[in-house]
Amino acid sequence: MIIPAIKKGTEEVINNLRSIGVILHSRKNNTVYIADEIVSILRKVRGNEVADKYFRRVLRLLKEPQINLVCKKHNISRKLTTDQKIHEILAKGVPFTNFLKNDIFREGTLISEKKKFLNDLCDTGLVISPSIRGATLEEKIANLIKYFNGWKMKKR
Repeated sequence: MIIPAIKKGTEEVINNLRSIGVILHSRKNNTVYIADEIVSILRKVRGNEVADKYFRRVLRLLKEPQINLVCKKHNISRKLTTDQKIHEILAKGVPFTNFLKNDIFREGTLISEKKKFLNDLCDTGLVISPSIRGATLEEKIANLIKYFNGWKMKKR
């Protein structure tokens, strides 16, 4: 048997979430505050590896043909404007790891070329200092995700 969802008002939902400690609510400013820990848990539940603002930042650094390649691989219209394409990529929930590993490259691109592109993206585009470390492409991507999520990178 399926139990239908109970429709509740906004104030009731806010009060319930506040009472269990998920959010803080300022009635004076009419603002809801959500803890960073809750946001990271929600991101994991949605399957996002990094926040949309970081993903968008990386997408804006790409050239138009690379964005079109991602759109082609994920069935997004290439006739849209660049901002609309970026919005659609984020809305589709494209995995960040697969995006950096395969989606922005043509078939047959060598791993060394992928690593060089990722190094250039981090050093010149994102201006990350110190440089993202890693021997393999997967390690570099994992360290970039850790950087975006605010963890300190281990020095070797």
